[in-house]
Amino acid sequence: SIIDDSEINIESWLAERLIDSFVRLENEAFITGDGTNKPKGLLKDTKVEAIAAGTEVTPEMLLKLINSLEEGYLANASFLMNRGTLSAIQSLKDTTGRFIWQQSLTDPLKQSVFGVPIVISSHMPEIGADSLSIAIGDFKSAYKIVDRSEINLIRDPYTDKPFVRFYSVKRVGGDVVNPLA
Repeated sequence: SIIDDSEINIESWLAERLIDSFVRLENEAFITGDGTNKPKGLLKDTKVEAIAAGTEVTPEMLLKLINSLEEGYLANASFLMNRGTLSAIQSLKDTTGRFIWQQSLTDPLKQSVFGVPIVISSHMPEIGADSLSIAIGDFKSAYKIVDRSEINLIRDPYTDKPFVRFYSVKRVGGDVVNPLA
């Protein structure tokens, strides 16, 4: 078969391609997962206190969100939002007319709002009525990820001869361990 006669290791090549798929699925589950055959997401945990942004983000709402976090977690806190929400925030100004969004002068990918770093995730909801489109927290303290880093790839040459089937499994779990953070 071509799998056995190939100059490249087809199984290794397939495992490399699967990594991207698993990473996307994991990232989505860490935010919106329901805990059934996937990690329980940040936004699905009922112990996490959240402030709904409504249909418009304001500097006052962001300050309220920052000040809702306990002091001990503020030093390592970051905002979590999608690009559409960030785009809405980038045009906001404070009462003196200064933009509240700041881009790092040394690292163009680092950005902050009122000094709090921003992390972008396409899995965060868009701004809308009752959507939890912005989260703030010390996520390293708040959320625990348990991960077996490797992908198990099982080769099955028997079930569907002359074809070879591959089954892949990756074990990962996640849940909020400190809702105060």
